[in-house]
Amino acid sequence: MTTAQNATLIILLIASAVMTVTSLLLLLRKVFPRSAPRGLPAAADRSGMNFGIAMTFILSIWCLRYAVGFYTILSVKDGQPTLTAAEEILNSLLHTLQTFSMDEDYTAYILDGKSMVAALGGTDAWIQNLYGMYSTLLNAAAPIAGGAVVFELLVSVFPTIKLFFSGLCVWREKYYFSELNKASLAMGKSIRANTGNRRLTRPLLIYTDAYVDDEEGKGSELMPEAKSIGAICVRDDLAHVRKSRLGSRKFLLIGEEEEGNLQALVSLADERNYKFLKKAEIFFFADSDAYLQIESRVRDCLSSDHGFTEKEIPSFIPILGYRNLISNLLTDIPLYAPLIGKQRDENGVVDLTVSILGAGRIGMEMFLSTYWFGQMLNCRLHIRVISNQTKEEFWDRIDYINPEIHRTTQKNDPILRINPRGDMADVYADVEYVQCDVLSSSFLRLLLNPEEGQRDLRESDYFFVSLGSDKENISVANTIRTYLGRHHIENHSKARAVVAYVVYDSDLADTLNRTTHYTYYGDKPDILSVAVGNLRDVYSVENVFMTRHSFHSGHMHQSYLSVQKQEDREKAHKKRINDDYKYWANLARSLHYGYDIFAAGFMDVSEFDYPSSTDPSYVAARDQAVSHYCQVLSAEIPLPEGWDEETFHTLLHRLSWAEHRRWNAFTRVKGFCGTACYDAYVPKTGSYKHMPLRLHPCLVECDQNGIRGQLDEKGHVVEDSLFQFTVDDSTDYLDRLTMDLYQKGLNSYDFKQYDYPVTDID
Repeated sequence: MTTAQNATLIILLIASAVMTVTSLLLLLRKVFPRSAPRGLPAAADRSGMNFGIAMTFILSIWCLRYAVGFYTILSVKDGQPTLTAAEEILNSLLHTLQTFSMDEDYTAYILDGKSMVAALGGTDAWIQNLYGMYSTLLNAAAPIAGGAVVFELLVSVFPTIKLFFSGLCVWREKYYFSELNKASLAMGKSIRANTGNRRLTRPLLIYTDAYVDDEEGKGSELMPEAKSIGAICVRDDLAHVRKSRLGSRKFLLIGEEEEGNLQALVSLADERNYKFLKKAEIFFFADSDAYLQIESRVRDCLSSDHGFTEKEIPSFIPILGYRNLISNLLTDIPLYAPLIGKQRDENGVVDLTVSILGAGRIGMEMFLSTYWFGQMLNCRLHIRVISNQTKEEFWDRIDYINPEIHRTTQKNDPILRINPRGDMADVYADVEYVQCDVLSSSFLRLLLNPEEGQRDLRESDYFFVSLGSDKENISVANTIRTYLGRHHIENHSKARAVVAYVVYDSDLADTLNRTTHYTYYGDKPDILSVAVGNLRDVYSVENVFMTRHSFHSGHMHQSYLSVQKQEDREKAHKKRINDDYKYWANLARSLHYGYDIFAAGFMDVSEFDYPSSTDPSYVAARDQAVSHYCQVLSAEIPLPEGWDEETFHTLLHRLSWAEHRRWNAFTRVKGFCGTACYDAYVPKTGSYKHMPLRLHPCLVECDQNGIRGQLDEKGHVVEDSLFQFTVDDSTDYLDRLTMDLYQKGLNSYDFKQYDYPVTDID
């Protein structure tokens, strides 16, 4: 052979090795993926990778086949028929394909290849054996790789095949979605983003009813996006799709209509599906309390008809997306953020004015959350609602939830009596309702020329805009910011205000939130304007599962129960998330924690002074304030300068009364009522959740002056001092009921089975 021919053979062998290594690297990247290159969608990246693996592997085998075939042509004896170099190219391709189909004479290529290596100078046995091993591995791997490619093609066309095999992956969490829509797709993307990219361990996302299309063509738009995150999309609905009994299973009933979610919940308990529900978790997205009755019937069905034990009963978790969204907003950018540094009156009391524009589903949730979040010590809460609805329509909707909410906003209403002497507590909130078309000149007049008796809208500390469309919300928020800034300049005001407005489109919200701080007067930002409520945030893991707060609230619950054993801990956790009352009771304590710290005077950190609520410096400063508060209250460090023991204990007493009020406000907002005491005094109206209600575990005998017990040197209540009931006019109604139960010999658990009454108890 000539030098050129030798060089050709060596190049072919090197090319084969390089292609083999490349295909292996691509395969490793597929099994252990990194984030896709910037600007390249995940779906395109994955498809390109599949094609790259197949082509590089085919080329590596072809290079080897052609090298051996070319060497055979060169070494054939004179007079023997042979192929031309061009013909051998196609012949090698044919033998390459036969390698994948296991129809190849592997031995001949190995032996001829060893001869070729020897002819090229590799006369040592180990060199020839190395070639033999390399060729053998390619021959063995080719059929396997070919089968994998064919299988992947099949599962891309027939997703039910992939669904069957994915069910065997016991170690992977499985999320079954009842529908493919914008909300469920956003939820799936968030789950994928929060669980890493390891292909072998990341959760399985299964979208049912994924091929449903409509006039707008939403189905065809969403399918490629769902597949781009590795989701399995099947045509069947959730009740008929193949499901796995193995491993962790979560069912997300996330249709656009709540009625469809309730129907899906019922269908999961039928004869076809009930066996897949053992120890599963069922999340259903709802706007009302209708799920309570359905959930109760499903639970009974599984227990009585199908013999599920308590351990096997699935967990039912209602997801109220907008409620969670507002809760996250009021912890990320709390109501007290603009109050830090605000001037107080001679009694140390500060006014908090919240203006809510729009009374739709989100606006109503903002009103209810503000009503109970805003219960802070030394803080007067004013809420203004501006909407097209009439005042009567607005309060009718509130009364449907709980008529006591409205009553607690009216001075001298009997519900505010705190003792038989007739003393009245302050209203929970001063509520002003204004019927006005926000997208009209009447709103501008309201901004510039408030009517007599109306509070100046520009003096509000917190604005929330939710009018129904992104365009309207952005426009009104910009108008508010402009007039508010002008007001600050003209009056040389150092007041601060938050303007939060709903923007559904995630990309649009990100663009708007690139700038959130605005400075109109002074050298520091005086207006914080932020777009909230986009689909990505509403249906994120953090919002839906309340992951930031659930751990803290669960930890408090376990501490309260003194749970020690792992089995008991799991049982307590399941019981907590299955009990809507207990779940929100613990979560509310966690959500309101920062407000208590602000009320106690320890929270002096405001987001106005930092780039964002997620800025590391801001987070560290808040954590330090929380730590300082905890250390002082637990007597781990000396009291702050200027404090004495009397000041400290007075604060604890008054915080207890504030917590008393906050808890009552919270139970009213959530629609909870008791089946024992409450029903005897209040007619059943509205959508009360008729379930046993317990008193807050932190509540003890207290009145407006604080705890009616003694505190030790650490500020903890001395248990022996509680329930030492004496009849006097300062006892409030909650304590009268508590003492009535205590005198009957009921224990602390029994105390938690009753709601507060609204009239005196004999």
